Formats: sequence, C-alpha cells, structure tokens
Amino acid sequence: MFRRMKAIVPIVKDCMNVRRGQHVLIVTDDCARSIKISQQVAETCGQEGAEVVMAIMEPRTHHGHEPPPSIAEAMQAAEIVFHVADTYDISHTDAAMRFRETGRKFVVAMAQFAEEYYERDISIDDLKRIKERTDRLAEMLTGAGEAQVTTPFGTDIRMSLRERTGISLHPLGNSVIIAVPDYAEATISPVEGSTEGTLVVDSSVQGWNFLLREPLHLTINSGKVTEVRGPEDYAVRLRELLDMDENASNCAAELGIGTSHTMPADLKGVIWDYGTAGTIHVAAGRNNDIGGTTHSLFHKDLLLTRATVLLDDLCVLKDGQLLV
Repeated sequence: MFRRMKAIVPIVKDCMNVRRGQHVLIVTDDCARSIKISQQVAETCGQEGAEVVMAIMEPRTHHGHEPPPSIAEAMQAAEIVFHVADTYDISHTDAAMRFRETGRKFVVAMAQFAEEYYERDISIDDLKRIKERTDRLAEMLTGAGEAQVTTPFGTDIRMSLRERTGISLHPLGNSVIIAVPDYAEATISPVEGSTEGTLVVDSSVQGWNFLLREPLHLTINSGKVTEVRGPEDYAVRLRELLDMDENASNCAAELGIGTSHTMPADLKGVIWDYGTAGTIHVAAGRNNDIGGTTHSLFHKDLLLTRATVLLDDLCVLKDGQLLV
C-alpha cells in the first residue's frame, strides 16, 4: 500500500470519527489520483475496524450528474459515504440527497489538488477556529432577510433570504454533508425569483478548472439569468449549461461564503478556491437538496473575489475580508 498522506488520518479519525463495525462506502472516479486517495481512505477506515467498500465509476460529465443506479443503491446501505472525485462531484444529486435525508454523513474529499496538499499538517485548533467562524456566519445567514453582494468589478445583486436556513459546511461539522480536509463555507439558498441585478464572475466557473482571463457578466431578472456577456468562448459554454433544462438558469440557487483560513490564498480556478476565506460563490441551477425548492440536472458555482456582502444592514464581508 502507498505511504499514507498526513491529512488522511485526521479526516478519518477526527473529522468523521469512523468506528469499528461501521459500513463505509467510498465512491470514486477512475482517475489515478482519485483512486490513490480513495485507497488510503479505505486503508485508514479499515484500520479503525470499519467495513469498507470502494466503488469506481466513470467520471461524471457535469456537477449534479447522477451516479450509476448500482452505486446509488449501494449508498443507501452505507452509514458513511466518501466521494473522491478528480472531475465532477455528485453532492447535488438525487442519490446524495436521499442518502443525506436519513441523517447519514456524505463526505466530499476532492482530489483536484496535488498529493502534496494532503501532506500538510492541519491542526485541530485550526479546524475548530474554522468551525466557530462558519457556524457563526451560517446563523447570521439564517437570521437575515436580505443579502446584497457588490464587487469593484461590477457585481451588484440583491436577494431575499427570508425563511431560509444557513448551512455550516466544514470538516468538524454535524451536518449531513462535509468537505475535507479543510474546506469550509457558510451557505444558503436564496428565495427563488428574488435575485435581481448584475453578477460579474471575475475568478472562475466551477468545473472549468482554470482562472478566467476576462470576467463574465450575467444579468439576473426575477431570479433568472437573462443575459450572459464576456469572451465568446466562455459565454457560449455557460449559455449552453444554463439551457440544460428549464431551471438551470435559476440564480441565485445558492450564496456561499468561503471561511477556511488554511486554504491556499493563491486561487487556481479549482473547487477548493470556493472554500478559501473571503471568496464568495453564487450558484445557478438546483437547490432543492440544500434548502430551496428548485430541481435541475445542473448546479454550477460561480466564484467572485473582493466582494462586499451585506446581510440586511450588517456587513459580514468587506472587499474580500471576513468581518466575523
């Protein structure tokens, strides 16, 4: 077996508290890096006495693409599901939602970073600090009636948060979805149809895995993306995704604020950027699996930097700096 990466042990022991006799399913794609990380997670869970099964599937074609029926059924028999993906994840799928509805934990362990990322020393004190900040911000989201997001690049949108519940996503969480090793965000599903304004995506689009050379400008009316402007190759690609089904253009399906101070500050256009403290993301598409009412085959996060976020009259993020 490969030499174990440092971060795998705290993920299994401290974050997930894997115990003897638990049924653990590891779902991965067929990328070499995904399989290597999955094997180490399986080995460590096995050493804790868990019953471990690893299932390898063909990479999904987009975020929210359902896993094969055999894997979806296997998930229902597990107590903990780890999903390790070098490509697209299955967090926003019916299969994952059915699993989480029973209160069991769905763990997202992305493999898009180099293996050296899992070799870092991640302290429990840092994870506790991330937990406290994320929990506090999620409570603020729950208590807010409206959010306003602005950036120096031209973003200016408002959305209703009334009667929606903030979600605290972090490695030490008690929620049914957890991202490891140190990804964290406070997130909420705004009320459908309430978002208005201009959204300028200045950093990246989830799943494209590169930084945008120029921003994308989205016009949002009554909660729907009605216009996409920017470099033609980007705009065409995003328009095609937003036309995937009748609800794919729902925006904002999600408002997420990154809260992890241990994530790399030098953004690379990959999914981990979305948990970096001070970044925010606004999603289009599905949100009925995270507190909203919209179903779609599509869920896509759009990353913004240097944002200022007001929850009613309270500023929680100022020019990309967390104030909580």
